[in-house]
Amino acid sequence: MSQISQEQRYIIETLLNENYSKPEIAERLKKDVSTIYREIKRNCDKRNNRYRAVLAHRRCEEKHSGKNKNTRFTSEVKDFVEHWVKQ
Repeated sequence: MSQISQEQRYIIETLLNENYSKPEIAERLKKDVSTIYREIKRNCDKRNNRYRAVLAHRRCEEKHSGKNKNTRFTSEVKDFVEHWVKQ
């Protein structure tokens, strides 16, 4: 899965406003066309159907904010799992 940076979102917004096609945008950003289509579809402003980089980035941050990336397999967790596996 290809992630899009905040800077790339601003580029997408600018190029869309300049009437570049999605394949042209993908080529410029060196991303797969499907990645650009998906980004635009997921993050268009539903009120006016326009892509806004600020809104897109905010949605991305909100989506990823709930993910706990620092989860550790602690000794307590290991003991808990071993206890339930043995039963």
